[in-house]
Amino acid sequence: MRASDHDLQRGLDAQPGCRNAAAIRAATEDLEDFMPRRRSMFAVTLALAVTIVVTGWTGTSGSLRAQELPGLIVSVPPDTPAPTAPPQRQPKVASTAPESAPPRAKKPRRRTKARSTRRRTVRRPPKRRSAGRPRPSSSKAGTSIVVLVNDDPITAYEVEQRARLMALGADIRGAAQANFKALIKRPGTNQRLKAILQQTIAENRGKSRDHIIAVFERRKRAFALGLQKQAIASARAGAFPAYRKKALQELIEERLKLQEAKRLKIAPTKKDLERAITTIAKRNKADAKTFAERITKLGIDFATMRDRIRAQIAWSNVVQTQFSRFISINQLDIDRELAASTNKPDGITLNLHRITLTLPSKVTQASIAQRIAQAEELQRRFRGCVSTRKLVGSVPGARFEDLGARKADTIAEPTRTLLLNAKDGDMVPPNTTTRGIELYAVCGRSAAKGSLKERDQARASIRQKEFEILGRRRLLDLKRDAHLEYR
Repeated sequence: MRASDHDLQRGLDAQPGCRNAAAIRAATEDLEDFMPRRRSMFAVTLALAVTIVVTGWTGTSGSLRAQELPGLIVSVPPDTPAPTAPPQRQPKVASTAPESAPPRAKKPRRRTKARSTRRRTVRRPPKRRSAGRPRPSSSKAGTSIVVLVNDDPITAYEVEQRARLMALGADIRGAAQANFKALIKRPGTNQRLKAILQQTIAENRGKSRDHIIAVFERRKRAFALGLQKQAIASARAGAFPAYRKKALQELIEERLKLQEAKRLKIAPTKKDLERAITTIAKRNKADAKTFAERITKLGIDFATMRDRIRAQIAWSNVVQTQFSRFISINQLDIDRELAASTNKPDGITLNLHRITLTLPSKVTQASIAQRIAQAEELQRRFRGCVSTRKLVGSVPGARFEDLGARKADTIAEPTRTLLLNAKDGDMVPPNTTTRGIELYAVCGRSAAKGSLKERDQARASIRQKEFEILGRRRLLDLKRDAHLEYR
């Protein structure tokens, strides 16, 4: 095969995607063996065949692309526009590969899922020091920190949830009533009632008048109930912002309580917490699971309630551990507690002295003020029931009475409450009545012994009051020594 034929063959082989290149090369070799004497005629015929094949392969621009084949010269048909530049013959080379081989097709890369170049940052709260606190979920872990209490964080989420919990116990009756009245006065409310009436009439055509009125009344009550719920929700939402500051202070105190319990190694266990939750749920006539679901339906994370209960148990352990030895309760304290109980006034008997300062027949502001001043002077000079009779002689128009034993429930208010709260041997402040200015002195009492259960309850009540006083003092000390870092 001549050099020009070699060039032709290399040019055809170098074209990617040419499906007939191998067939043409094989046909060329066969024709060379079969017609060795007609090479010149064969070259012309082969050139025309190549032109047809290449033109059909490349479409309308086949003649132009055929000129790009190395070592191939193709004549342009008359109806095809001439190329802008004459083709150049490639120089003969001895190597098997052409000098300017076409670029090898790049292997397509496997497409992978595009990864975001944006770097994700996850904020993790610092490790807490308080014991028994569960790790917050991922949705809460990234919330902003409001304050650090001895390196123990309080997040904005916790403040919001605690404020919602505190708002549930808010007295919103006045605000709810005002909102309900405002909703009723709206023009849209009256229009809605008219629409309900028209709809009721349209749906009950042919029915009796009483039936239509009964249906309308039921729908009207349902509509009013919806307005009432809306008014309550609006009142509660209005009270919510006012509890944010209180919620933050309560959370700070709870952190200090839990830290103190951890320091004393008396933090509440999981069983203690579950037992307390079960007790609270029973008071609300539900089990623990149902109680948690009710709290969640109110838009409050039950973990907020759980944290609050945990802090209360921890602080109760702290106070009882540190201050139990300082509290002493005797039988007289229990009797006084029973006497001061509002639900047992009929069981208390008081030994009383009474001093009455009469008023003149013509009562004036000056005369009343003068008598009150004299009564207050007698109260300051009182030194016990033994000297009561002597005090009366120093004031003109004063009268002494030894009332003896009197049932507490036979004495009018507010004198009864003053006498029950007074100690034996005390004189209560003066009180103005129709008889004049009166002074009572408590000379003794006999309280109903009550059942053993009632006395135990009275002892527990006294003990709880003492614990509350001592606990507040200890909490003030912890707050004074705490390190608070607000963010």
